[in-house]
Amino acid sequence: MHPSCEGLRARPPAASVLDVSTQTAGAPPLVEAGSHWRALLRDLWLPVPLAMVAAIETAAAGGELDLLRTVIAVTTVLGLVGRRHQPALTAAWVATGLAVESASTESPDEIGVLIAIIVAAFYVGGLESRRELVLGLGMLGLSVTVSIALDPSDSLANVPPTLLLFLGVPAGLGAAFGRRGRALAGMAVVNEDLRREAAEAVAAERRRLSHELHDVVSHAVTLIAVTAEAGATVVRSDPGAAERSLAAIADTSRDALAELQALLALLEADAPDPATAGLARLDALVGGVRATGAVVELIRHGQLPELTRDVDLAAYRVVQEAMTNALRHSRTPRLRVEVVGDEDHATLRVVSSGAAHRSTYGGTGRGLVGLRDRVEALGGELAVGQADDGSYVVEATLPGAGR
Repeated sequence: MHPSCEGLRARPPAASVLDVSTQTAGAPPLVEAGSHWRALLRDLWLPVPLAMVAAIETAAAGGELDLLRTVIAVTTVLGLVGRRHQPALTAAWVATGLAVESASTESPDEIGVLIAIIVAAFYVGGLESRRELVLGLGMLGLSVTVSIALDPSDSLANVPPTLLLFLGVPAGLGAAFGRRGRALAGMAVVNEDLRREAAEAVAAERRRLSHELHDVVSHAVTLIAVTAEAGATVVRSDPGAAERSLAAIADTSRDALAELQALLALLEADAPDPATAGLARLDALVGGVRATGAVVELIRHGQLPELTRDVDLAAYRVVQEAMTNALRHSRTPRLRVEVVGDEDHATLRVVSSGAAHRSTYGGTGRGLVGLRDRVEALGGELAVGQADDGSYVVEATLPGAGR
């Protein structure tokens, strides 16, 4: 092997951009085995026939060193096996074989060897590394020059046109194909990134719609169930209270239908995001819960900062989910809703207490999980847990629009 090849051999293999083969990660063993066989066939389909042609041609020519010449020619051509994975090393291999045959026997004129020179120049021309390109073409050019110089029937005047024909033209074509291959590979990476981003966006939107649907339906159904139960207990003793319960159920149903219609509008093409819920409707939300018989205290402190639409909706959902859970898990809930604002943040705190009971319309546990995802996605924080006095606290801190 030529001494200059040692540096090339030390580098890890890098597939040429001229190789358009693909591999599938995590494929079954049979698929991987088939891919290996196809890759091997792509490596061998050219050098094996060329080696056979070179062997037949040198054997038919005869001469004292025909066996040595045949071995060198076949070995030189078989170096093309690595053309797709190590173009520079392949060029060095072919150049070394050409120089050895020229010095030990005679300058090669076998078709197989000449084609091997052209193929090696083509593949090395497609390299992106300027260093390997120059080194590979330099070794091929030097070997071609040595071969012409050692051939008594040839002239050094033929060196320039030979280098142009055997190296310049193939390398130029290889460079063009290489640039195209790199462009296609870059486009494939971009397309894969776009596909992944689109899939993530779709998944995120599905989660958002799922959370919204849960919040709307869960709250409405819970209010309706609790209010209906409260109305049923007084339908004979206090018909007026029962009527108020029915009116509250009607109001809750209308509100839920309005929110569901707004949510379904999101699925229509080019429909704006209506975002009907927000802290502006907090009084109505508290009123609906009071209609169930629950005691709700609403306290506001400070001035809320300007909130984006998503943050405003998330703040509303925090209070809504906290009160819904209180209705589910407490027979006679007492709730304190605190809305605290400063220059940069809005804090929502819902403290619930009352005799606990197992609800027949209990939740699935998805509400708080979705709420935490929503709050954290907006840069806020959510804390949920039991206080020292036994009450249950849900507290969220959300950033203002300027944060």
